Amino acid sequence: MGRTGDVPAGRTGVDGARNGARRWSLCAVVLLLVAASVAAAVATHRSVETSQEVRFAAQTQRLDAALRDRINAYVQVLRGSLGLMRSSGTVSRTEWDDYVTTLRLDERYPGFKSLSWAPAVERRDLRDFVARVRRERVPAGFGGQQSLREYALRAPAPSPAAASGASPAGPPPVHSPILYVAPWDAVNRRVLGVDMMRDAERRAVMLRAARTDAAVTSPRLRLSGSDDDEAGFIIYTPVLRDGELQGWLTAAFLAEAFIEGVDAARATDLELEVHDGTTDELGAAGLLHSSAGTLASGAPRPLAPAATRLTDTTALPVPGGAWTVIYRAPAGFAPLSERLAPALVGVVGLLITLAICLLMLGVGRWRRTAALLDEQAVGLREARAEAEVATRAKSDFLATMSHEIRTPLTAVIASSDALGSTDLDDEQQRYTAIIGRSSTHLLDVVNEVLDLSRLEAGAVQLEEEAFDVGACVSSAVELVLMAAESKGVHVTAHAPAVAVLGDEGRLRQVVLNLVSNAVKFTETGGRVAVEVRHAGERLDVEVTDTGVGIDPERLEELFAPYRQAEAGTSRRHGGSGLGLAITRRLVEAMGGQIEAASRPGHGSTFRLWILAPRVAEPAGQVGDVGRARTTPAPSAR
Repeated sequence: MGRTGDVPAGRTGVDGARNGARRWSLCAVVLLLVAASVAAAVATHRSVETSQEVRFAAQTQRLDAALRDRINAYVQVLRGSLGLMRSSGTVSRTEWDDYVTTLRLDERYPGFKSLSWAPAVERRDLRDFVARVRRERVPAGFGGQQSLREYALRAPAPSPAAASGASPAGPPPVHSPILYVAPWDAVNRRVLGVDMMRDAERRAVMLRAARTDAAVTSPRLRLSGSDDDEAGFIIYTPVLRDGELQGWLTAAFLAEAFIEGVDAARATDLELEVHDGTTDELGAAGLLHSSAGTLASGAPRPLAPAATRLTDTTALPVPGGAWTVIYRAPAGFAPLSERLAPALVGVVGLLITLAICLLMLGVGRWRRTAALLDEQAVGLREARAEAEVATRAKSDFLATMSHEIRTPLTAVIASSDALGSTDLDDEQQRYTAIIGRSSTHLLDVVNEVLDLSRLEAGAVQLEEEAFDVGACVSSAVELVLMAAESKGVHVTAHAPAVAVLGDEGRLRQVVLNLVSNAVKFTETGGRVAVEVRHAGERLDVEVTDTGVGIDPERLEELFAPYRQAEAGTSRRHGGSGLGLAITRRLVEAMGGQIEAASRPGHGSTFRLWILAPRVAEPAGQVGDVGRARTTPAPSAR
C-alpha cells in the first residue's frame, strides 16, 4: 500500500478542486430547497386564508338571508292582522283570539311575545272607554276574567333612553291602551291597559307609522310584563280607515328568542352581535342580541374584544329602519389542521432538505461502508462454513455420547429389573425400584436431547410410507395406558381407519408426547381424549385433558426447549421440557402447525395438523385398547 506522502501533488490538487465543487453544489442545493420550502409554506398559508374567507363569507350570507326571511315572514303576520281589522268594522275579543290561535305563533314564529291591538282613544273618551271595557262580558273559555274587571291605563316599561336620562314624554295627542292581546296567558294579560303613547320612544315610532301608513320597528325596548332587562322590540302597524286613524297593531318580540330561533344562527360557529340602528348609532343601549349570551340583568352581553382577521358588518333592513349585524370569526374558527398546515409544510420541506443534505454527505461514506461490508460478507461466509462444521461435529458428538450413555444405561435398567425379581426385603425392593425409574428417566432425557439435536441440525429424514392412521394412534395410546390406569385417568381415542402417506413413526411420537403430557398433568379421576380427523390431504389431531391447565400468557413458552409452564413443574411432574419442543419441530417438518389453548384449572387442548394425503382404505379399523378405549370414527371421503 502506498503512503500518504507518496500521493502526487497534482492528484492532491485535483481532489481538492473536486471537493470544493461538491461543497458549492451542496450549498446551491440547500439554498434552492430552503427557498422552495418557504415558498410552499407561504402558498399554503394563503390557500388556508382564502379557504377560511370563503367559508366565513358563506356563513354570513346564509345568516343574512335567514334573518331577512324571518323578518319578512313576521311582517306578513302583521299584514294579515291588518287585513282582519280593515275588513271588519268591529272585531270582537273572541274573533281576535280565534284569528291569532290559527296563526300558531308559539310553533311557527319563535320569538313572538305577543300580538296586540291598541285602539286610538281621545283624551275626552278615556273614561267611557275604560268603563266600557270593564263592563265587557268575558267570552266563554277565557281565563283571567278579573283582568278586564280591573282594566286601567298604565304607562309602559321605561325604554333604555328614558332610563339613561332622556327627557320625559309630554302629554300624548292621543292614547293607545292595549285592548286585545294574544296569546292570552298570564304574562301577556299584564300588558292590558298599557298606554304606549306615554313613552317617548314608543310614541315617536307610533306617530311615524301613522304618518307614513307603514309598519315601523321600534328601537330596543324593555317590554311591559318582563321581569328583567331582556332586550325586546315592537313592530307597529297603523290601522287607518277612510284616512282616519283607528289604532295600532303591535307585534312584540324578545330579541334573543327571535334570533336564536333561526336555524342558521343555531348552526353557525360565528360570533355575532345585532344592534338597533346603523353603524353610526351603535352602542350598548341598542344591542339586541349577542352570541356571548346575557348579563345577570338579562341584557345582552357585548362580545369581548378580540383580534381577528375575519369580521364583517351588514345592514339588515327591518320595517321602517335597519339593524346592524356584526359577524366575527372566533378563535377556533379555523380547524387546528388548517392553522398548522403552513408550519407543517415548512417543517417538512426543511426536513426533506436536511435529509437530502445528509444523503449527499453520506454518499462517500456509504461507498466506503459498502466496500467494508463486502469484506465482512466474505468473513461471514467463512464463519458460517465453520459454524456448520461445528454443528455437524456437535451432532456427531451427541450421537456418539448418547450411544455410549445408552449402552450402560440399558444394562443398568436390565440389571435393576433382574435384581427386583430376586428375593429382596422391602427396603431393598424400594432402592431397586428407584434405580430402575431413575435410569429409565435418564434414558428418556438422553433420547430427547439426541432427537432435538438432530432436528436442529436438519439430520432427521422423514419416511414416505402408507400406514393406517387408526393403528398408529392406537399404538401410541397403548403406551400410556398403564400410567393412566395407575393414576385413575380415563383415556379415550377416536381415529379414522384410513391409509395415508407419511412417516408413521414420527406421527406416533407426536401423539405419544401429547398424550403422555396430558396424562402427566391430569389429576386422579380426570379424562384425556384424542380426536383424529382426515379430510383431503390434511390430518387433524386434537388432544384434550381436564388437567391443571396453563396460564394463556405462557402458552408459547411450552414449545421452547427446556421450558415448562410454571416454575416447579419439573420437580412435581418430572420431565426435561423437551417433549413439546420436539413435537413442534416434527409437526413443522411434516408440513403442519401446532397450537395450544388452556386456562388454569380448566384443562388444556392441543391441536395440530400435518400433510398426509390419503392413498387407500385399510383392511381393518382401530379396535379396543384396554381400559382406554379407542373408538373408530367414520372414514373421511
